[in-house]
Amino acid sequence: MKAKDIVEVHETPNNDKRVSDSASSDLQDAPTYAKVKDLGVLLTPSLNPELHILNICGRANRMLGFVLRFSRHFSNILALKTLYCALVRQILEYGSPVWNPHQNFLIDELEKIQRRFVRAVGIRIGFTYQQVPIEDLFLDLGLHLLVSRRLTADIMLLHKILNGKIDCPVILQMVLFKTPSSTRSSDLFVRQHHRTNYAANSKMVRLQRFGNSVADAVDVFHDSTTPLKTKMACFKIGVEMHE
Repeated sequence: MKAKDIVEVHETPNNDKRVSDSASSDLQDAPTYAKVKDLGVLLTPSLNPELHILNICGRANRMLGFVLRFSRHFSNILALKTLYCALVRQILEYGSPVWNPHQNFLIDELEKIQRRFVRAVGIRIGFTYQQVPIEDLFLDLGLHLLVSRRLTADIMLLHKILNGKIDCPVILQMVLFKTPSSTRSSDLFVRQHHRTNYAANSKMVRLQRFGNSVADAVDVFHDSTTPLKTKMACFKIGVEMHE
């Protein structure tokens, strides 16, 4: 962790700790007592991803505004999509297995950025703001929902853990394989039950739950990276068509 990424915490006269944001000017003010930016991910003591998500949404919105201004004379929509994917979407997806949210309002905050881009494309090809067929343009542009892309990122991480591409015994021992039984269940991992949403959506629990959800579509043990991504793309299309 770089020293410049650590946000300092100072004592105030009333013994209340407040955050000094002098180390990074782009971090948003928030009623937190400490926050650390480690490898590009903003962490708080509660491990709530909200602050990080609001931060990257702000950055992505600013970058999208720049892209749309810079490309206002572009006539090639595919070139515009390339700029969006390279400069905007990567901000919204970096390190997503660490902060992948389960709260709907945070999921919507992330999706708003992509919908804003698709709407801008619709306006450029002749639609009015209210008449832009967003769902049709998603298909024409070959864009998937960000929540579906985060699912793929989670499955790819699980694949790397199970196949030794990430050498971390501490993480591997958190994987709870299901013992085969006479039931017709195709689950690979034990279904875990938790009393709180926080525990139910913790990183390794979420990865194994997603692994069970795609067990019929992909083989996380046998498939190599490229076929796995291809199968996940087909799985995402099927999921999005039913949403």
